[in-house]
Order: sequence, then C-alpha cells, then structure tokens
Amino acid sequence: MNEAYIRDAVVHRLIPLPVDMEDVHAEHMEKPLQVDHSNLSSLKKTLDAFALKHGFVVKQMYRTTSNAKWACRPKLKSAQQEDERADTTCIFSVNANVRKAGGVYITSMNLNHNHALQTDDELESVDISSIEAQAIVWAMPPIGPSHRVADLCAGSGACSEKVLAAYPDIEIVLFDGAKDRLDLAVQRLRATVSSSSSRAISFHVADLNKISILRKAPFDVIVASLAVHVLVERPAHDCHPSSSTPPRRNDKEAEHKRVFQLMFNSLSPNGHVLLGDHVGQASLFSHLKWMEDVGFVDVDCAWRQDDFFVIGGRRPPHLRGQLVL
Repeated sequence: MNEAYIRDAVVHRLIPLPVDMEDVHAEHMEKPLQVDHSNLSSLKKTLDAFALKHGFVVKQMYRTTSNAKWACRPKLKSAQQEDERADTTCIFSVNANVRKAGGVYITSMNLNHNHALQTDDELESVDISSIEAQAIVWAMPPIGPSHRVADLCAGSGACSEKVLAAYPDIEIVLFDGAKDRLDLAVQRLRATVSSSSSRAISFHVADLNKISILRKAPFDVIVASLAVHVLVERPAHDCHPSSSTPPRRNDKEAEHKRVFQLMFNSLSPNGHVLLGDHVGQASLFSHLKWMEDVGFVDVDCAWRQDDFFVIGGRRPPHLRGQLVL
C-alpha cells in the first residue's frame, strides 16, 4: 500500500456535505486494496504517516486478530472551524481474511448526512468481540438448571462468562485446542465457580478438527464466539499441539460444513447453536445456507454490526421421520 492510495481514499472519497449523490461514482464507494493482508500494523503505520504529513486525524475504532477499522478525517485549524464544518468521516474497514482476492479491502466511507463530523473523543474504541458475545447470549433460548451448554474454541472464557452471568445455574463445558488458553478461562471463571457450589463448569483440551462429536454430548445449546473461521482456517498458532493435519483451504464450503456437522452431531433434539463470527472466509449468506445444508432449521441472523454477525439454528427433533438420537 502506498501514500497515493491513501491520498486518493481520503481526499477524493471524503465528500463534503451536502452532497449530490448523482456525482458519487462506484469507485468512490469501494475499492480493493492490494496489500500484505497479514500485517495490519504496517497498514496503521502507513495511515499514521499520511495523517502526519497531510494534516489528517486517524482514530482506531476496533481491532481484532484479523480485522480492524479506522476513521480518518481532516484536522481543522481551529475549534471554531471544527464546530462549523459539517463533513463526514472516511471509514477504513479492513478485513484481512479476504485472502482469496489477493489482498484486503478498505470498504466505503461513511456518508452520514444527519450528523456533523465526530471529534476524536467521540470516536470511541469498540470492543466488538464483547458486544458479539453478548449478542450470542441475547439470542439464546431460555435455559435452566437442567440444561447443558458447550462453548467451542472457548479461549479465555469471555463468552462463557457472559452465558453464566445470564444463566448462573446451567452446566457449561469449555472446549479449546490449547491448555494455556483454557488456563486463562479457569482464572476468569474462578470467582464464578466459587460463588456457587451447584454450578457445573468443566474444561477440555481437544483438537476440534479431528472429532465428529463433542465429548459429553449431547448439549442443549452450543455457543461459538469467533470460532468457526479459526476451525476452518486452522492457523498454526491455534492448532492443537498434537495436530499434524494440514489446513485444507481448497474447499471452504466443505470445511464450514464439517464444523457445522460437528455442532449438529453434538446437539440434543431441538438443541440450538449460536455462533458469532465475521465475514471474510465466507459471506453471511453462505454461513446460513451451509447450516441448512447439514440439517439445521430455523436458521437466521440475530445480530450484525459491520463485518461481524451472530447467527443460529436448531437441530430438529426428527430427521426423515426418525427420532434423532
């Protein structure tokens, strides 16, 4: 990525308001960016260097392992100008998982006709993964002490913590491919465990890419926060220590269906799966379609914000007239 691209993106796509939408061409709205998709830090440094040289302000709005969003706007000379100017902010939404196209994408600017330009203080950092995990909980069906929940790729236990806050009497089982991450989950949930002797919480290190059904299945609910793209992509840092299975990236549909089939096999009849992830490996529509293909019903999207979404489905009580066991 070079400075000329950033200058074009900010100067030419930052359209002052009011704007005649007939003058806005397709190239103003979205443009592929050929850049090393694995290095978001370099992209941020390029933005910072451009901002310093040309008098722009860059504010990071959120960032995960492979996604980031920055807002970029002109730096005005005085507070009075800041108050009087009704501009928009150029939003750089970077999805580093769009690898098949040869790079990442910087998506369209935010044409906000109803609000003045936000100041730096108003461009708050957003913990998008926490919001997504909360959306998973809100989308869950009502559950109680007799219900069992599995958390796939549980990591440090952030999603399980929110599930337990909403349903404190359930049994929950956390699965992850790395013991050190589950150790963090134990620490996170330690206070929760000690506060209720009746609460059943267990942790299992498992290579989820080598099994077709979860240990201790069936479950009434399976949650998976930012897990599916990891299981599909199989990055080296996330593989189980004993795993020697190389990633298969030539058929993303088959890989997604393999993960969804694991969830389907591990659910009780009428059990629900709620998963949160982001587009990049596959579109939201593809996720929904592939869930239906493996047998889920009532498949729908419960929440979406920018590139992130929460979707769910239910395992039906019968398949082809036979009781699902």
